[in-house]
Amino acid sequence: MDAADVAASSSSNGGCYYVRVEVPDHFGSDCVLHWGVENWLMPHKACQPPHSEQHGERAVRTPFSPLGFMPLESDAWVRDHGANFSLQLRSPCLGDLVEGVLAAEGGYEHWGLLHRLQRVLELLDNAEAAGAAGMSFMFTWLRLSSNRLLDWQRCFSYQPRDITWAQQQVAERITEKARSSSDPAVRMYARMTLGKLSRGGGNGDEIRMGILNIMRDHGIKEGNRGGLDEPFLEQWHQKLHQATSPEDVIIAEAYLAFLHSANHEDWWGVLAEKGLSKEQIESWEQPITALPMHLPQLIPPISHYHWVLKTCHSGAELDTALTCAQGFVDPDLRWHLHDLLGNRNAWWAPGKTLELRRRLKPYCEAPGSSRDLLLLDIALESWLRLLVERQDKRALSGDDLVELMGLVLGNAALTGTSAELELVSAQWEAVRTCPDRWSRAWCLAASAALGRVTLALSAFADEICSLVQPYAELFGLRCGIPAAFTLNFSEEVVRDQALFVGSLLAAELEPRLRTAAGASSWQVVSQVQVATGKVVLLPDLLGVQGVAFDQPTVVLAQALGGMEDIPDGVVAVLTRSSTDVLSHVAIRARTQGVLLAGCSDEEEWRHLVELEEHEFQSDVVGAKACNLAKLRERLPEWILVPRSVALPFGTFETVLPGEYAFVLHTASPFSGARGEMYGEMVCGLGETLVGNHPGRPLAFSDKPDGSEMQLLALPSKRQGLFVPAGGTLIARSDTNGEDLAGYAGAGLYDSIPVTPLEPRFPNYATEPLMWDAAFRQQLLDGLVELGYAVESAFNDTPQDIEGVWLGGRFAVVQSRPQVMAACSGSGNGSSGAAASSAGRQRAKALAAAEAAEAAAAVAAVREAGPGPGVGGGSGEWEW
Repeated sequence: MDAADVAASSSSNGGCYYVRVEVPDHFGSDCVLHWGVENWLMPHKACQPPHSEQHGERAVRTPFSPLGFMPLESDAWVRDHGANFSLQLRSPCLGDLVEGVLAAEGGYEHWGLLHRLQRVLELLDNAEAAGAAGMSFMFTWLRLSSNRLLDWQRCFSYQPRDITWAQQQVAERITEKARSSSDPAVRMYARMTLGKLSRGGGNGDEIRMGILNIMRDHGIKEGNRGGLDEPFLEQWHQKLHQATSPEDVIIAEAYLAFLHSANHEDWWGVLAEKGLSKEQIESWEQPITALPMHLPQLIPPISHYHWVLKTCHSGAELDTALTCAQGFVDPDLRWHLHDLLGNRNAWWAPGKTLELRRRLKPYCEAPGSSRDLLLLDIALESWLRLLVERQDKRALSGDDLVELMGLVLGNAALTGTSAELELVSAQWEAVRTCPDRWSRAWCLAASAALGRVTLALSAFADEICSLVQPYAELFGLRCGIPAAFTLNFSEEVVRDQALFVGSLLAAELEPRLRTAAGASSWQVVSQVQVATGKVVLLPDLLGVQGVAFDQPTVVLAQALGGMEDIPDGVVAVLTRSSTDVLSHVAIRARTQGVLLAGCSDEEEWRHLVELEEHEFQSDVVGAKACNLAKLRERLPEWILVPRSVALPFGTFETVLPGEYAFVLHTASPFSGARGEMYGEMVCGLGETLVGNHPGRPLAFSDKPDGSEMQLLALPSKRQGLFVPAGGTLIARSDTNGEDLAGYAGAGLYDSIPVTPLEPRFPNYATEPLMWDAAFRQQLLDGLVELGYAVESAFNDTPQDIEGVWLGGRFAVVQSRPQVMAACSGSGNGSSGAAASSAGRQRAKALAAAEAAEAAAAVAAVREAGPGPGVGGGSGEWEW
């Protein structure tokens, strides 16, 4: 009888659930349904169809119907790939799923790898329904298992054919999730899970009988059968019969190494290299305590047996994966795959590996494709990572680094689980193929692309850490796993990904690009809004591991190794060394909200460390005063100004659906020089710019002396924010607390959209700001002209201007007098110095008093709606 013959469906009506189960006639008239609810709880009497009978304490048998069920004919059970059939009647509760697994792993007396795989089959659909949180739990669970941190055998034994069959079913089901789930995050974690699993299948009986036949054919004693007494083979034979596992592949490899050399150091060396210790193998329920005897005549049969074990227990291992998958691809691709294996360390192997992955992708994505194809793809992905990782990056030329980065990003994008990585890969490809490599213009584009790469890598790592680390710690707590194995679990997962090597390349390539482009010498690895504290100069962080600072501290560290922890009390770490964005210290910095940045310029660093502590002071940059009414009267027609409605202490504006947003200072914010404009621009709306979202904007400066405009940076913001369909309003503050003379009060209040803005990943591979120099120059020339017009409208007072570009026209949404830092002097045309402490306190007092009124106004607008006219593109609406 075949499980595929069983058909089941469910429906609901008025809060009641109905389940229909159908089986074919050949199942027989005595076929009954053995069923329960909520993971085998006794169904309520009202739910039981007629003629149902209680069976045990947790199940019912019905001569036909409901929920978690197993049709039964005599003593023949029909099951769903080794697991119970199940129907999901309501959205699964992830907490219940997690708790059930933890209870089994931490408390069941009889438990092991076979039980674990059977439970995976039962829970996999529920985990998928829970999305990234559910599938990342499955990944964490099975990775801990593959690392042998969860028991594989606890008062329970199993036959080789049972475990190989269960391994195959789990691998096939997870392959299905990785191939066809509608959720990209589910596909990613399913793929990550499969990479750590055994492929299963093969011939379980050949595992059981193969070792016996070797012993019998060579006159080795087994059981009561006489022969040469070889305790090691007898002990291994008992383990293979009762609890075969992927560790047997390692034992076979270590045994072969010893048979070739007759040196037990080779035996222990291979075991240690593969992660097995003497203590581990002696602690198994079927322990291996004896050392093998040197019987070189066993080399041929043990070599064959090693292959039998690999076809079952190996997973994403290149040679095994190709052998198992080669029958599913066309002859030409098969030839090229074998050619790569025969020349896997050749100089051209990295590029060839990526090419073959591209050719393999349609086979992997075909409905019903074999798990062996996806295992081969994972093996190729890992091999490419290894080839790049082996390179001495410091010895590589800049061109080599650029090419390798293209391979790494292309390798990551091929998995198809991240739209962001696909965009980042496409942007780097545009940079890689752009002419005039190492010109200043090319270096600016490459620096922007590399900045975007590091942001994507950081987001990729941080998302994985935020999901899997809490689960690892839960398993540690409930299952008695030592903290040393769970403390850095998520970081080890990140470093195990093929994309990780991209961070190593970026750390080497970034200072070279910055130097060639004449760009900023600072690399920001972990970004925060403000970091203020006492400055401490240290050679590194190693000397303060475990130290807790009793006040906020800014550390200037000459060097970082990458594996340090950040001490308590540290709010910022500035370092002379370049830092890998996925290193331990970088991940910890982002997790703890600590500023981490590196300086590549020796002179700038020397100046920084020589500063006296009192010189580390914040500069005040401006005060807000909305003047949209004046601007509408005084600006030329080619500059739009949106309509707004003023309420006490606030304004409501239409959010203009800008293609780009800009901030423009008509006097230098650094020196205070009049007429020296400085501007920044981003894709989408200005919230990513003024809100200091990760990444850099396009930046430029223009001097009034007739010299050429300077393009300082190209955009690399990770996300843009855009107006949702139908438009929206935004509530902006307009308070006396921000209009104090000479005080930069911007940031006291948030600007709140009535309908949230939509985040999107900009496609910098085709973005005109990146690649169309004529368009970009026209845009920036227009900004300079706009700056002069706005400044003129306010009696030549330097202005801090915010606006957007939409439909071929500029629109100014805000302008305020620009307040320069006190160090710029009195003769630079600034409208005031930094705010005094009293001014700040006055502003905060007004802010507290007015916050409730502003919040109430926003709530009222959200309830009433924006009124007619919103989203029409004209920038006007009716109150």
